[in-house]
Amino acid sequence: MDRTLRTEKETQQHRRSRLASILSGGLPALPSCVFDLDVLLSAPIVDLKKVSEVVRSEPRLCRRILRLSNTVLPNSSGPVQSVSEAVVLYGPDYFRALVLICAITRFTGREFRDEIASAFWPHSALVASVSERIAEWSEYPVRGLAYLAGLLHDIGHLPLMMVAREQEVAGHGFPSDPWRDNLELEREFFGLDHCEIGRWMAMSWKFSSSLLDAVQHHHDPSRANQDPHIAEIVGAAEYFCSGRFSSSEADQFTGPARLLQARFELNHGENLPPVSEFLRGEDGFSQAVQELTWALQRPAEKASGKRFRN
Repeated sequence: MDRTLRTEKETQQHRRSRLASILSGGLPALPSCVFDLDVLLSAPIVDLKKVSEVVRSEPRLCRRILRLSNTVLPNSSGPVQSVSEAVVLYGPDYFRALVLICAITRFTGREFRDEIASAFWPHSALVASVSERIAEWSEYPVRGLAYLAGLLHDIGHLPLMMVAREQEVAGHGFPSDPWRDNLELEREFFGLDHCEIGRWMAMSWKFSSSLLDAVQHHHDPSRANQDPHIAEIVGAAEYFCSGRFSSSEADQFTGPARLLQARFELNHGENLPPVSEFLRGEDGFSQAVQELTWALQRPAEKASGKRFRN
């Protein structure tokens, strides 16, 4: 056998073995403070003192949250120094998302976890915001769940990103991006795709059946078992956020976007809700994505209407 081919096969086997070892090792439980913060940050008036106390009860997590917040949401007036400052500046929704991203990336190892969290954040946060908007337009009853599903839909990428980064550092020259969101390539490179891995992670962390459907089936919502609507929402949001959509395709949706369009037509007949007309418009959904991207870069404007208590 050709030496180059043998080396490639050996490297591929090493990737698969490393992924298997990560998954077989199990996932650490999510910190209890994540659930406490979810309640505190959802309150009509956010108690900054209690939020700070809960976050500081996990010192390592607290340091990571502040470090990540200054990395992915830089503040023009200088680095954020405290939890309460971060909550007020970025808003409870974004702060809660940062907490969750830090919590779910703990298993990726100290060497790479901040790097992986920073790489994971932009797409996930954008899909979360677009999912929330689509949930409102498509009359999904729990917009907060749509946001959470959008944020977590690609958790199966985390172990793959970890293995890819390890191989890159080891000098194997493994491409870090071309396989992302290409299920066939993921299975070829790693033996599993991120939807399969995400399902295992969601079950390990005891996610709800709706979240499980969004994580496992956002590339093929028709296979969702309990909540196909949320899988359609997240799938359509990712479809547009990934840049695969153009106005010329507005009447020729494929995959999740077509399913979502079919749902609109089934529920409303000729009297389509604004989202469907918007998708068919000249500018299409790309304009909404641009607006949401702009908003993500200026989270304080979304937070301005929130009330806080020290």
